[in-house]
Amino acid sequence: MDLNTSALHNTALVAGVLVTLGFLLYRAALPKPIPGIPCAPYSINRLFGDVPDALKYHAKTSETVAFLASRCEELKSPIVQVFVRPFSRPWVVLADSRESQDIMVRRTREFDRSNFHSDLLGAVVPNPFQVTGAEDELTLIKEVVMRTNDQWRHNRRLVNDAMSPRFLSNIASQQVYNQALNLVELWRQKMRLSKDHAFNLRADLQLCTADSIWATTYGDDIAACKMQSDYLRSIDSIKLLEDEEALAQFPAKPNPDAYAAWKAIAESGEIPMNSPLGRHHHWFAVTFFPYLRAAISLKNNIVRDKVQRAWNKAKIDNSRESNPIDSIVDLVVDREVALAKKEGRESEHDSKFVYDELAGFMIAGVDPSATNMGWGLKYLAKHKDIQTRLRKDLRDAFPSALQEGTPPSASDITKTRIPYLDAFIDEVLRHSGGQPTNVRVTTSDTEILGYHVPKGTDVFLLTMGPSYKSPALPVNESIRSQSSREFKKDSEKWAHEDLGSFNPDRWLVQNEQGEIEFDSRAAPMQAFGAGIRACYGRKLAYLEMRIIYALVVWNLEVLPPPGALFDFKAVDKLSHQPQNVYMRFEVAK
Repeated sequence: MDLNTSALHNTALVAGVLVTLGFLLYRAALPKPIPGIPCAPYSINRLFGDVPDALKYHAKTSETVAFLASRCEELKSPIVQVFVRPFSRPWVVLADSRESQDIMVRRTREFDRSNFHSDLLGAVVPNPFQVTGAEDELTLIKEVVMRTNDQWRHNRRLVNDAMSPRFLSNIASQQVYNQALNLVELWRQKMRLSKDHAFNLRADLQLCTADSIWATTYGDDIAACKMQSDYLRSIDSIKLLEDEEALAQFPAKPNPDAYAAWKAIAESGEIPMNSPLGRHHHWFAVTFFPYLRAAISLKNNIVRDKVQRAWNKAKIDNSRESNPIDSIVDLVVDREVALAKKEGRESEHDSKFVYDELAGFMIAGVDPSATNMGWGLKYLAKHKDIQTRLRKDLRDAFPSALQEGTPPSASDITKTRIPYLDAFIDEVLRHSGGQPTNVRVTTSDTEILGYHVPKGTDVFLLTMGPSYKSPALPVNESIRSQSSREFKKDSEKWAHEDLGSFNPDRWLVQNEQGEIEFDSRAAPMQAFGAGIRACYGRKLAYLEMRIIYALVVWNLEVLPPPGALFDFKAVDKLSHQPQNVYMRFEVAK
């Protein structure tokens, strides 16, 4: 009897301890709101906070970041907090273009690049705080995930010349131009075979942007677009369904291994986005998934080979007279030689920092560029008047090319002032929200719109929603930061009543001579961030868009697909992408 009583007592004691621990664990996992910042009251008492609502929103729309904007609208506040992971700090969400600009440009001592970015790329290019000493593919460091420190500044100096006007105008422009012509030819072949059926352009845009960035970075050509167009040129016809809404499907050659490897690496960034385990799931994938291990190994070998070739090229003729610079890797090698000489050290021929910077142009550049141009083509198809005006302005700008029946040259497109083309590009970036948020982390206790935000908090600066595509939510001027109040001139021009409409003219102004000019500050647009940590490759991205849009509109009439195939639904992956880019083409008249 005593033995049974003792056993029951011990069982009850263990059960009580387990219940208590479970309760304490549950309490610890519940959201811990930052005092004062608005939040959904029912989320505070849920283990997964705002996740159930976010999942419902995503199931309905395929969008994630737009949910954050909807929270601001629901709570009628430009600043809110959301709870997305147990045991973690809340995210602070800011939907106010003026305050976001101020944070990125003038409050850099209080805000830096967030670790959120290393969650996306950390397993293949770990951030500087976790050099693991494991395999090469797990020890590289990428500028996009790095805090603003001495190593970041050194890396930036290495690639500084890549965005210089001289390199972009004289070298990069011709590389992009050649690949854009290949894209136009690929679409001509598809137009011939599809016989007025629509087809999906998304993969073609990815091929073209990959070709462009590869050629600019490494100086040679993977020619993925050209390979597909050459293959289709050899085909007389394809099988087409009678239904006019049926998409044309084309045979294709396997893409080059290099392209497939970079695509796999970039798309692996979706793993931590969609997993509650975040970067840990990503690390597991790149460590144990054979296709990712192979892709990363191939990427490392390619970059190592390109860097070695550049060093060999530099040794042949230090003056560059017989071996002129024709790529970013050449620029980086020359810069490393100059920095080493200035700092009194030997040049590093096998620097992982150099490898990572060069790999990063491909990993970080292809998807955003393809996304932005996918949206742009959809706007051209929807707004025929805008497409017609853009084509007229291009032809007016290049009368000789029009008379000769040839497209304008790379130099012409790059150097000629075409305000409406610039306006169209920025309106696409603003209205589409292709890069829907810039993420910063507080490096000290600070305030945003009068609310205390503790050190170490991720702040999501939205580039869509209120103050971008709809009127700004009201903010008392007195609660803005001092720097925001002192530098409000540009933002006073941003109070457009028609932010929801697509209107390139909002970016055009008349100067004192009566000429129409492009005003880059005419409307709120932060697709590339702002300030010292703005997207480093934005000038190359603008060059790509300028040349590709110009050549496509010059040569082809972009037409919408029939009926229900045409919509502006989006999906959030590595960027805010159109769910489809279904189009038809005709020869431009």
